[in-house]
Amino acid sequence: MPVTADYVQKALTAARQSPKVVYDTETDGLDWKRNKVVGYVLTVGPRPDESFYLPVRNGGGANVADVDAVEAELADIAKDPNKLWVGHNMKFDMHMSANHGILFAGNVECTQVNMALINENSPSFSLDGCCTQARVQAKKGDALYAHLAKLFGGEPARSQMANYHKLAGDDPTGVDYALGDGTSTWQLHGWQGPELDKQDLRLVWSVERRVLRTLFNMERHGVRIDLERLNWLEQEIDKRYKEAVRILPEDFNPRSPTQVRKWL
Repeated sequence: MPVTADYVQKALTAARQSPKVVYDTETDGLDWKRNKVVGYVLTVGPRPDESFYLPVRNGGGANVADVDAVEAELADIAKDPNKLWVGHNMKFDMHMSANHGILFAGNVECTQVNMALINENSPSFSLDGCCTQARVQAKKGDALYAHLAKLFGGEPARSQMANYHKLAGDDPTGVDYALGDGTSTWQLHGWQGPELDKQDLRLVWSVERRVLRTLFNMERHGVRIDLERLNWLEQEIDKRYKEAVRILPEDFNPRSPTQVRKWL
């Protein structure tokens, strides 16, 4: 049966009232241009009971009763310019959410990007790897992979995530996994703040946080190109290339570091 109206309202109210929301989407694929969200994870604190899962298109049923109403309210909450939205690989979740009319007006932040700033040599930037490094609640992947393998066949590996969307929205293992991702990301974000301060990274962090939205817009809408300027540039580069070739030795290979070093 669908999640109760009280649960849905509790989740949406918590997201509306919290100044920070850790946000995640469960989807039926990884191509944001054609796939859809099957469930939203909203987390407003570090404890498990502060994380909510709203199933909207789980293939096994038990979704919220009024999907359009839930997504409309999420879209309205996302308009708050003062709210901080945090996610792991947040740009992907922004794309998937935009497919359903949910666009974030407030600040957006990615814990995956934060980890690259904190330790660019990290052995893994997956949520699981980052949580291990930060020593916060681990991702609950293994139990889910085994559960999906039992239901749909195959090996109990991460590749089983391709079957997640087939679960019912109230599947205990599926819901526990989704809620766990929210809690783990909240705890990871809490650990990252002091690390960014300790390494004096807040300036570059602030740039990266703004760039996240810029990259989202570039991917979503493309980049404007001045065709007249582009044509001129192509001709100018060709002209300068030919001028450069004329002053170089006939057998000069510009791809040879040795020759280039000797010439310069």
